[in-house]
Amino acid sequence: ISEDEDASVDVASASPHAPVVIENDLYSLTFGANGTLDAVTNKQTKVTLPVNQDFFYYEACSIQGQGAGPYMFRPDATKTDKDGQNIPRVRGDSPAKLTVSHTAVGSEIRQVFSDWVTQVIRLPVGSAHPEFEMSIGPIPIEDGVRYAHTD
Repeated sequence: ISEDEDASVDVASASPHAPVVIENDLYSLTFGANGTLDAVTNKQTKVTLPVNQDFFYYEACSIQGQGAGPYMFRPDATKTDKDGQNIPRVRGDSPAKLTVSHTAVGSEIRQVFSDWVTQVIRLPVGSAHPEFEMSIGPIPIEDGVRYAHTD
């Protein structure tokens, strides 16, 4: 799909393992097989920086009287390793679903990490920076997980 076409493509169904790239005159953004942003390239300086962005959550502590809530971030320490590893991803082990759109004003990628976390990354024509728009919520309560968040 070229930059000047008005189009939208569901990337996950088109080619699930190929990298996806959106670009303008100044920058190139590369998304990997897991559906997340992997690299940003400055086309003028030819410098590529690796990027590792994802969404995670903590389960809230359920000790009576010590739970998480407004003004209190208290994750359940028994759910992660002592070094902070094994923090669950919102998307689990599945890749984020990608939809790419190209219009006359720029390109954008919509990432769906779960039913309650999405992100749109826009790269307008001639822009010196990408735009990130995240949407989180409503956080599910019917799954029984006590997410560390405020009500």
